[in-house]
Amino acid sequence: MKLLSSISRALFLFLIYGVLTGKIASAQEKLTAAQVEDYSNKAVMLENNGQKNDAVYYYNKIGYHFWVSNKFEQAIEYFQKSLLISNEIGNKNGVAGIYSQIGSIYSDMQNYQKSAESFAKSLDLRKKMKQRRPIVDAIFNYSEALANQEKYSEALTVLEEGKTICIEINDKTLMRDCFGRLAEVAGKSGNTTEQASYFVFFQNLDRELQQEKMTSVKQESEQKIGAITKETNTIISKKDIALKVTSDELENQRQVSKERQMAISLLEREHQIDQLTLKEQEAKLELQKVITISLAGGLLLVVLLAFTIYRSYLQKRKSNEQLSKMNSEITRQADEIAAQNQQLEKNNFELTELNVEKNYIIGIVAHDLKSPLNNLKGLLDVFRMRFKEPTEEQNKYMELMTKAVERMKSMIHRILDVNAVEQKDLNINMKEVDLAVLVNNLVTEKLESAANKKIHIKTEISDRKYLAKVDDEFYYQVMENLITNAIKFSPFDRNIYLILNDENGKVRTEVKDEGPGINEEERNKLFKKFSKLSARPTNGESSTGLGLSIVKRYVEAMNGNVWCESQIGKGTSFFVEFEKPVSA
Repeated sequence: MKLLSSISRALFLFLIYGVLTGKIASAQEKLTAAQVEDYSNKAVMLENNGQKNDAVYYYNKIGYHFWVSNKFEQAIEYFQKSLLISNEIGNKNGVAGIYSQIGSIYSDMQNYQKSAESFAKSLDLRKKMKQRRPIVDAIFNYSEALANQEKYSEALTVLEEGKTICIEINDKTLMRDCFGRLAEVAGKSGNTTEQASYFVFFQNLDRELQQEKMTSVKQESEQKIGAITKETNTIISKKDIALKVTSDELENQRQVSKERQMAISLLEREHQIDQLTLKEQEAKLELQKVITISLAGGLLLVVLLAFTIYRSYLQKRKSNEQLSKMNSEITRQADEIAAQNQQLEKNNFELTELNVEKNYIIGIVAHDLKSPLNNLKGLLDVFRMRFKEPTEEQNKYMELMTKAVERMKSMIHRILDVNAVEQKDLNINMKEVDLAVLVNNLVTEKLESAANKKIHIKTEISDRKYLAKVDDEFYYQVMENLITNAIKFSPFDRNIYLILNDENGKVRTEVKDEGPGINEEERNKLFKKFSKLSARPTNGESSTGLGLSIVKRYVEAMNGNVWCESQIGKGTSFFVEFEKPVSA
C-alpha cells in the first residue's frame, strides 16, 4: 500500500512540474531500453545546447521509469541530475518537486531517515516561496516520514503547523485530512486521548463536507424543479383566463341577439294592431307600408345577425391564436425538457464508458503487477536454496519480504475479483449443494490459523443435510472470507461460532465472533469497496477493504442476502441466506 500511495503522490508532483515547464510526460508509460538510451542522449544534447528545462523533462521521465520498475538507485541517480540542473536555472518549484520525488523513493526503499531529509528540504523551499497549499502537502509527506521513524512527537509538531495553515486558508478538505493524520500519528504514539480528540474533529469536518455537498445538490435540484413548476402553472393560468373571457363574451352576444329579436317581434305586433284600426280606403297603402316595413325589419335583422356572427368569428379566431401561441410555448418547453433528457442520457453513457475504461485500466495494472511479484517470490526461494543455513536476521528479513509479497498478491487477486464482478464477468453454476459439507471442510482448513491465536472454532450444525441452490465455489469463497475476518479481528483466546439454520424455506449460515463489535455508522459502509473499520487486525494481519464488497456481490449474484448484526464489546455476526430448492 505504501508503494502505491508513494507512486501516486509522485505522479501528482511530476504532472505539476510538467505544467510549470510546459512539458507533461506520460507518467504511466514504461520505457524500453532503446527509449531510455534515446532520452538520455536527448537530455545531454539539450543540456549542452542550453535548453535545460527540456533536459530536466527527459531526466525526470527516465527517473520515473526506473522508479516504477523498482530500480530505485538508478531512479535517484537521474532525479539527482534533474535536481542539479533545476538548481542551476533557479527553478525553485522544480527543485521542491524533485526533492519530494526523491523522498518518496527513499520511503519505498524503507530508508525513512533519508526520506525525511529530502521531504524536509522540499518543505523548506515551499516555505521560502510562501506557497501555502504546497506547504501543507509537503508537511503531510514530512510528517509521514517522521512517523515511519517512530518520531511521533516531531511528526505531531509538524502536523500542528500544517493544521494552523489549513485553518488560515479556510480549506475544510485540507483540515479534515490534517486532523485524520494527527489522529493516526497520535494513535501510533499511544496517546489515545489526543487520538480521540483529533478523530472527533476529523469526523465533524468530514460530515460537514458531505452535508455541504448534499445540500448544494438538493438546493440546485429544488430551484430547477421550482422554476419549471412556476412557469408551467403561469402558462396554465393564462390559458384558463383566456378561455373564460372568450366564453363570457360569447354568452353576452347570444343574450343581446335574443333581446333584439324580442324587440323586433313586439314592434311588428303593435304595427299590425294599428293597421287593423285604419280606414278601409287606406288598406292598400297601409298594406304596402306593412310590406315595406317588414322587408326593412327583415333586412335589419339579417344585418344584425351577420354582424353578430362576424364578431363571434373574430373573437373565436383571436382565442384560437392565443391558444396556438400557448401550445407553441408548451411545445418549446417540452422540446427543451427532451433535450435535457438527451443530455442526461449522454452523460450517463459517458459515465458508463469511463467506468468500463477504469475497470480495464485496473485489470491491466493488477495483471502487470503479478509478474514482478512472482519474480520477487522466485528470487526469495532461490536465496533460501543458496543459503541453506541462513542467520536469524536473514531469516527474519526473508520472512518479512515473503509476507509483503503475499499481501500484495492477495490485494491484486481482490482487485481482479472486484473488477470481474463489476463487469458481470461471472460464470455462475447454480446447483443443489449441502452447505454443511462445505462449512465443515472450511473449519478443518482454518483450525491451524485459528490455533495460532488460541481461537476455538465451534459449530452448531445438526447431523443432516442443509440443501441450498448456490454455486459451491462462490459460496466457499464467501464463507472463507467471513471466517478469515472473524479470526483476523478476534482477540487471542476467544471463540468463533459457525451456525446453520433451516427454516421458513430458507437456509441461513451465521459466522459469529467475540471481537470488539462494529458501530452503526461503520455498518452502513461495511460492504462498500475499500472501506476500512476503526477496529484493526489483532495480530498484524493485512486488510485491503475489498473482501466484504466481494462477499456482497457474490451472494447477490447467487440470489441470496447478506447482512451484519453487532453490539459494541460483545462481538459481530454475519448472516448469509439462500432459498431452499423446491425439491427440498
